[in-house]
Amino acid sequence: MRKLIIVLSIMACYANVLLAEAPKEDAVVNTATTEEKPAASTDSESTKSMVRYSLLGGTVPVIFLFGVKAWDWRGDHSFYSNREYWFGQSTEFGGADKAGHFLAHHMLERGLYQVFDWTENGGSRKYIYSIGMAETVGFMIEIGDGFSSHYGFSYEDFVVDSVGILSGALLDYYPVAGGFLGFSGRYIPTGGYRHNEHDKNKIDATLGFVNDYSGWTYMANLKLAGFERVGVHLPLALRLLQFDIGFGSKGYTSYDKGRYARPHKREIVYGISLNSAQLLDESLSESSRSGAIYTTTHKALEFYHVPVEKEYHHTL
Repeated sequence: MRKLIIVLSIMACYANVLLAEAPKEDAVVNTATTEEKPAASTDSESTKSMVRYSLLGGTVPVIFLFGVKAWDWRGDHSFYSNREYWFGQSTEFGGADKAGHFLAHHMLERGLYQVFDWTENGGSRKYIYSIGMAETVGFMIEIGDGFSSHYGFSYEDFVVDSVGILSGALLDYYPVAGGFLGFSGRYIPTGGYRHNEHDKNKIDATLGFVNDYSGWTYMANLKLAGFERVGVHLPLALRLLQFDIGFGSKGYTSYDKGRYARPHKREIVYGISLNSAQLLDESLSESSRSGAIYTTTHKALEFYHVPVEKEYHHTL
């Protein structure tokens, strides 16, 4: 999970460049004279090409170089695989790492889709690029791990990566379904994490939260706001509600030791919560729902589950 968050950050850098450029294109087209419009169009296509080929050609080398430096991809021993299994009680993290892989690659595909939807002017290649790049990133990470001294190639990780990517692609292809269904993660730092991070350098402390699995819950969200997309208008109070079902594990990490130790436990979480992305939309006029700040904030609220809910826990 730590590695995947870094990859998502790399993708976010490209996405921010894209989102910053898109409004500028509209502004030029609306205000330019007839003679200036072709130049604006040329500039726009040039920007789109730069973003497209930066992602397609630059992502793999960046990940490879980072992996060699940070993840021990030095190839100083033979390739090997590591059987991690799935969501069982006896797995290393009780399955929370697999749920994290699913969510991270789901987010990755959907973020890439948004970028390539713009660069390809809505053309069908956006699916090839977004799915292909997300799969390439996941597979390359596992191959690199196969040559590391700490991880090993994980068949299970790659499978859940692919399921996360496929789920993202389906919601992109069927936006009505995307109005009803989403996937998100909620994080509340554990006491062990807050205590132990004081002893680490700033970089380790910043990245360490993704391994604090006892503080994470990974959720599927059924959003009532989706009824608007099929022509059914609900009152505001209902549009802001979503039903959640999630999974998490407790007691499996290095932060769950000493006075913060707890028994190994896996649990299903279910309940009702606030659809914070919908709340953002309801708070803004339709004309304000554009631009880099709005888009970035909306995506963050889609994927991060704001802890405003009524929920119940069932131990597996």
